[in-house]
Amino acid sequence: MDVFRIFVQYFIDGGILMVPIFGVSLGAWYMSFERWGMTRRFTAARKKYLAQIETLHSGVESPAKTGDANYDLLIESVQDVRFRGTAGCGEVLFSEFLIAAIPSLKWRLSTISCWASVAPLLGLLGTVMGMVATFQIITDFGLGNPNLMAQGISIALLTTQAGLTVAFPMVMLHNYLANRSKHLISQLMLDGEDLVNRMSEWKPSIAQNQ
Repeated sequence: MDVFRIFVQYFIDGGILMVPIFGVSLGAWYMSFERWGMTRRFTAARKKYLAQIETLHSGVESPAKTGDANYDLLIESVQDVRFRGTAGCGEVLFSEFLIAAIPSLKWRLSTISCWASVAPLLGLLGTVMGMVATFQIITDFGLGNPNLMAQGISIALLTTQAGLTVAFPMVMLHNYLANRSKHLISQLMLDGEDLVNRMSEWKPSIAQNQ
């Protein structure tokens, strides 16, 4: 309870701008954890996809699902080419997959970056508001009332501190998520080359089946 009271008092002393700073923090953390979970699920689906492609390459049709709709659709298309002689090109099939998969990997990253930049700006705005309030108090009452001056100074310092406290971990987390997404996309490019090479090896057997 003491920690909660300290937080509430800190929130009150910081003034009205603590509300949007706190809101930015909640939104950015929510989106960051959502993106982190998405990359984990996508990585797990990719591993299942690679195992499925290896199974298809060995000549065995498997109905197992990866848990990702884009991967499942790609595998179904590849199975149709492999076992039913359906016309299909590896480059085209994987390009269609990338068109759907890459935006999902990049989704919300720019928003997280934007909010990480907004938080210290809100803190800076609080600094300006606090200093304006302090100078207004000095103008009205002079330097003889330190308690009134302390209120404006607290707004100036606490909002800056809160904005920087929110922004610092957000910048680090956004950098991690962006690098993670870039790494996954580079792996997808290699997966596409591998699929094209495998499907080129299937063509003779497909022709025989027809």
